[in-house]
Amino acid sequence: MRTMQSGVLHSESGPCRRPRCAPWLAAFLFVAGVVALGHPSYQISDDVGILRNLENGFEAPFISMLLGKGLLFLYRIAPPIPWYGLLLYIAHAVSLGLFFSIFMCSSTARRMAVPWVMLYLAIYAGFLLRIGFNAASVMLGINALLAWMSWDVAGEVRRRRTVLGMGCMLAASYLIRVDGFYLVLFLGLPVLLMGAARRGGRRRGVFLFAAPVAVAILLNTLVTPRFVPEPYCRYAEYNLARGRFMDFPIAQANTNNMELMAAVNWSANDYRALTHWFFLDEDVYSRARLQEIVGRSDLARLTPPGYLGHTLEVFWGQYYRHVWLLALALLAAFRISGRRMRGLELAYAVYALAIMIGIALL
Repeated sequence: MRTMQSGVLHSESGPCRRPRCAPWLAAFLFVAGVVALGHPSYQISDDVGILRNLENGFEAPFISMLLGKGLLFLYRIAPPIPWYGLLLYIAHAVSLGLFFSIFMCSSTARRMAVPWVMLYLAIYAGFLLRIGFNAASVMLGINALLAWMSWDVAGEVRRRRTVLGMGCMLAASYLIRVDGFYLVLFLGLPVLLMGAARRGGRRRGVFLFAAPVAVAILLNTLVTPRFVPEPYCRYAEYNLARGRFMDFPIAQANTNNMELMAAVNWSANDYRALTHWFFLDEDVYSRARLQEIVGRSDLARLTPPGYLGHTLEVFWGQYYRHVWLLALALLAAFRISGRRMRGLELAYAVYALAIMIGIALL
């Protein structure tokens, strides 16, 4: 553990003496400046779409049910305020505040702060100009994990309210986008396992850190569904069947599957509507019909030959320009760590890259 403490962070002894509000003020000012000077847009959905779903008694299917209830309450109090957009921007500001806090409390990081922070902010500005729930969820969750790990290694998370605060930020990642939270868990699994393997008070800190997430998941999956309207329960069941059909085995393979179209009396446009829209004519796209199709393996077109190679080619075409960022991140990690940690850092980089490629394939 001593090696890890000296290798990962090189933190100053004792608690951080820098003003604790400075990183948060800088983060919120940066977000406000990008929004004011740039031309932000929503990447996937917007307040209007969220509000329409909530007003009609449905939950927004891409956020947690618990958060949907909270948004509905806020929209009813003050409909003109774009609560959903504000929530995502606040999540990004908190995420940046956590990132800045790590630098403020690390002597080694501060010596390299200017190039690191400038590069990080240049990348982060893209998330702020194309606002979306996936990026807000993932960045908030990842930075909450990094902040907890950094302060834990430095021995600065002994106060329970600090641990709970970072756990609440991780729980917010779950509420904003459940799938984004799952990605955070995959990427942060090595960090969590390392923390859980410790003894004494630090192991208790791991469970205290995870407590807000556990509470949020229990409320969202067990308590909140008991108070949703019956039409939404039926819609949730339909959307689950629709999701299974989308994995039949993959939507791309069945786009021009004439045998499937003939069996269910669909046109190519019907299939495209099913794979691109949420609310449809249930007489044409009923849950029973979707379940029947999924049960008939003779209608499913198998994964096309060369699909794996094609997906990897698309993945490389989208991200090959960012390989230098991975190299810079590894170089920075090697720069502030001891030799014994460099092998673990390289292994983690390979692990994270494999997770991202796996998501692209699946």
